[in-house]
Amino acid sequence: YTAVFSEHYKETIMECFHLGSVRWLFCTDATGMGCDMPDMKMLVIYGVQDLCSAFQKGGRAAWHPDLMGCMVWLVE
Repeated sequence: YTAVFSEHYKETIMECFHLGSVRWLFCTDATGMGCDMPDMKMLVIYGVQDLCSAFQKGGRAAWHPDLMGCMVWLVE
């Protein structure tokens, strides 16, 4: 899921992700930050630039008050 795919393709994939027929989504920062889903339970983030942006990205996990989430940072 990157900028090389058509808008139609990306919209279709996001709809499938929202509906649950796609369970895993590998995407760029722009897609991940625009993903407004309160029930994502796990995020895996690779290539953290700085601590502040890492927390911002990780904050996408389980932001619904009734859920617990997990964020995994993969760093070199």
